Amino acid sequence: MGRMNGLVLSLGALGFGILYLPIIIMIIFSFNAGKLVSVWSGASLKWYAGLLENDQLLSAFGTSLLQRVAPLGVTHVLSLSKNFAPGIALG
Repeated sequence: MGRMNGLVLSLGALGFGILYLPIIIMIIFSFNAGKLVSVWSGASLKWYAGLLENDQLLSAFGTSLLQRVAPLGVTHVLSLSKNFAPGIALG
């Protein structure tokens, strides 16, 4: 039974490595100062600063944020309404 547990653990570690290793590598190289991904030119935040200067991206982010927050407000108002769920005592 110990051999089977080792196999399952090994396959699980391989699966997580295949899934998460590319993400970790991409995060590390996102701090590269150079334009080429294959050449490390030092650490920098200039690409992230460039994101904050992109008006189209900021507008899309604002729209996404509004689409996520507005339903929370509606749900909150409905949950406070005593007539929302008749037959269920809300407190």
